[in-house]
Amino acid sequence: MIRAKLKLAFKRMVSAILYYSGALRVLKLILLRRRAVVLMYHRVLTREEIKRTFSHAGIVVEKEVFEKHMRFIKKEFTVVGEEEFNSRLKEGNPFETATCLVTFDDGWLDNATNAFPVLKEHGIPALVFLSAGHMGSEEPFWQERMKAMLETISDENTTGGIRLLESYGLSASLSRRELSAGISNFVYSRKSCEPGRITGILRDISAHVGTKPAQKTDRFLDWGHVKSMMSSRIGFGSHGVSHSLLTMIPAAEADFEIGESRRVIEKRTGRAPDSFSYPNGDFNDGTAALARKHGYAVAFTTKRGFVRHTDDPFRLKRVNIHNDATMTVPMFFCRMLGVF
Repeated sequence: MIRAKLKLAFKRMVSAILYYSGALRVLKLILLRRRAVVLMYHRVLTREEIKRTFSHAGIVVEKEVFEKHMRFIKKEFTVVGEEEFNSRLKEGNPFETATCLVTFDDGWLDNATNAFPVLKEHGIPALVFLSAGHMGSEEPFWQERMKAMLETISDENTTGGIRLLESYGLSASLSRRELSAGISNFVYSRKSCEPGRITGILRDISAHVGTKPAQKTDRFLDWGHVKSMMSSRIGFGSHGVSHSLLTMIPAAEADFEIGESRRVIEKRTGRAPDSFSYPNGDFNDGTAALARKHGYAVAFTTKRGFVRHTDDPFRLKRVNIHNDATMTVPMFFCRMLGVF
């Protein structure tokens, strides 16, 4: 904990020096000459909502911090929407100035309640990737469900529950904060497990949960939200149907996830999405070929980096944005440029 705090303090100090000395603006001119940076957000939550969410901290940005981000990019970058971004790749036109595209993965409800008002206020377009099968659902992804159930088991403190936690390397003797952090790490480390293994873990955990965890914060957009946001410069892309990792499932299932999600979104919005985001960023030659086959113009990964107009449109890089790494404007600028 102390080491993490010292590391954070170091980043804040260095980023402030680079920012106020003007070094970052010089670096921007060099790194983003004829390039774009694509920001990857997931969730934008209020401070109270952060206390209640079961999402990993690595996908959460506080609303007040997000507001700082948007004010900054509006001032320092040419912010474009999906249509202009995609057309430059299609037509081979360079990004003439330092360009930024704002994207959101998963389609969480807070994209409408917290992020959208900020985007609308500043006139900033964005692209939201929807997990079509979760639209309007109060049932979150397996990661949030697993963490919620493990937290409930730790609270209920039954003999069977304690044994289960210990079998996962989670000691009941830890402080509440340490145990919660351990649970987060346990869940996060299972992200790339085989689907059958995940199902087995969830089944075992469910058998020890006496009280079903309440899910109020971790919910998804519905189609009414989508239609409302579409009228204010928000584009919508596809993120699969079930958020399955496409490289971990049979090719036929991956084909269905990529194709069916496009058909569902077109049916519900009247517009076939042009953009796809690989769940968890997991892709290979086969999934890229499937995205092309089903009519998408571009597909985004989670690989970190910038985008040139000559890049492969089905292997586009982004920069993941989360609160711990971007809580100040200088830290955010450093993150955008790949300094940290």
